[in-house]
Amino acid sequence: MRPEVAEAWRRLVAARGCVQVGAVAAELGWSRRYLTERFRGEVGLSPKTFARVLRFEHAHELAAARDPLPWGDVAAVSGYADQAHLVRDWREFTGRSPTAWRRGEVLLGAG
Repeated sequence: MRPEVAEAWRRLVAARGCVQVGAVAAELGWSRRYLTERFRGEVGLSPKTFARVLRFEHAHELAAARDPLPWGDVAAVSGYADQAHLVRDWREFTGRSPTAWRRGEVLLGAG
């Protein structure tokens, strides 16, 4: 992996996806487009998609906790612009709304 791509990966992971790809590219001395092309070529996802996955993973950890936060707090803590943004990503990644997912997880965990 090119050192710049590895550094972009590291920065995205360290920020749990809460960093602007353009800012990372500028810090590396690359354009956003060039970083996106190199990152996708080596990782298989664009840096923006990878950041979305990282944010969702963080939100999922918070939502799956024993005493989970309210959805608005999950959205804020995991770096979403608002709860609606979290709901859109949640539906895309799980196929269910956050509330339906949580009900399903509670029912599965109770058995």
